[in-house]
Amino acid sequence: MTDTQNLPKLLSGRIDLWVAGANSGPYKAAREGLQGKIKSVLTAGDPKDSQMYVACNPSVSDDTVKKLNDAVHAMEKDGTSAKIGAKYK
Repeated sequence: MTDTQNLPKLLSGRIDLWVAGANSGPYKAAREGLQGKIKSVLTAGDPKDSQMYVACNPSVSDDTVKKLNDAVHAMEKDGTSAKIGAKYK
């Protein structure tokens, strides 16, 4: 599936998450006329590297979003994110 196909699916609740780059995600949403309708709920990684964002459809509970954020923060704190990232440098 392409981002062009997944953005409307996210908004309609057909998919729960959309992962996009920090720059490319907002650009693609705006290009599809969805500027302001998609918001980042989770970010990960070193800002000097290419950050990725996860967007959730509105029906994803606040509790689930919190769990996702907590998991990412725990991975950053314990070094798991850095270890994974180092494999791809």
